[in-house]
Amino acid sequence: MTQEPESTQVKLNENHSNDSVKSFHDTLESACAHPETFQDRIIPIVEKHPAECIPMLIDIFGSPNTQGKKLVAELFKTRLRETCDKYLIPQLEKANPEKFQWAAQILSEMGNSTAIPLLINSLASRDTTITLSALKALTTFNREDALNAATDFFVRITDSIILASTVKILAANSQEIAPRLLSRYTDLTKDKKAWILKYLVEARSQEAFATFKAALEKDPLDLGLFGIRGLGKIGNLEAVAVLSKAKNHDEWFLRKRIIEALGECRCAEAVPPIIEALMDSSVQVRASAIESLSKVGKMDIFALIKAFENAPHDKKIGLIRAMAQIKAKEFLKPLMKSLSDRSTLFFGIDALGDLGFPEAGPMLQPLLKDEEWFNRMNALEALAKLEVPNLLQIAESCLQDANDMVRNSAARIISKSGD
Repeated sequence: MTQEPESTQVKLNENHSNDSVKSFHDTLESACAHPETFQDRIIPIVEKHPAECIPMLIDIFGSPNTQGKKLVAELFKTRLRETCDKYLIPQLEKANPEKFQWAAQILSEMGNSTAIPLLINSLASRDTTITLSALKALTTFNREDALNAATDFFVRITDSIILASTVKILAANSQEIAPRLLSRYTDLTKDKKAWILKYLVEARSQEAFATFKAALEKDPLDLGLFGIRGLGKIGNLEAVAVLSKAKNHDEWFLRKRIIEALGECRCAEAVPPIIEALMDSSVQVRASAIESLSKVGKMDIFALIKAFENAPHDKKIGLIRAMAQIKAKEFLKPLMKSLSDRSTLFFGIDALGDLGFPEAGPMLQPLLKDEEWFNRMNALEALAKLEVPNLLQIAESCLQDANDMVRNSAARIISKSGD
């Protein structure tokens, strides 16, 4: 047998390699549609032709193929870990934002510290995607150089759009970032202090308690507004004490913010000052008090019940509305009492329906004969919410009511019962 010349043999091998690489594109596209077999189909080809195939994998990051991006990223983090320095690190020096974003994410999740200097340099990029991707990647490294660079970036930038994104990105690592920002807070401009406070609020930073407190006490109508939110996020006994002290401020919108913050707290001591706000001169503050009680009132149910016993009319209405939203069975008794007072009857009917306990049915049913048509209608609709066993018969009896609104409500309930 005549042996082919060596040059011919090399050419044949090159052609075979080119054919394999050419078909890799088609294989990759097909494999992306089948995640369960993706790695098993791709890896054997990549191992034979890494120099040709891996750049094609990286090109996926610049495509609209979302599924493919996730699969290739997982491939680099597992089977292709050893190739990351050679193929992904260079993507941090190039200008393609999408490839940069994915490379930064993969390298940071792998803890590849070789990427840190390049990521720090990329914070100065004019491309927002590159800048924010670099920042996000740096916050995942538990290293001084990376964390200090992220902190410096936040303190340095002035673009409000980038600042807003930075707040969200850095919130993921507040344990490390918050102390760094707090140590520099005093020397910053007022505008930058506002952004730092906004970040500390979003991060629910416990370390920022003293800073939030000082902002509220020194500048209540400006930076203090961030202090109020921050204290609400901290939500402990000390935060409640600070907020309660300021809740009688002359400005209604500040009182409103304080009551809203108390509603975010996670301790029973927040309930009494919110109950007091039900008598505030501002309707907006009173509305916020009801909303806040619906969130935190369950922490001291009996404080609401006790306050209800001797409350003046407006305060009692606020308590009724809050009780309905808390949905505690302990509120059945005081709400049933509200039915015996014509001034609270309308609100009590609605509240018992919203409370949702069928035990209220026997107290509501006699109100189907009330002299006021709107009380009869509300009682019927409250009974429907309670899904009492004899609801269909009750609704049928209301078809003969003298008022068309009551009859329409009964007909609607009957029609729903057949669904």
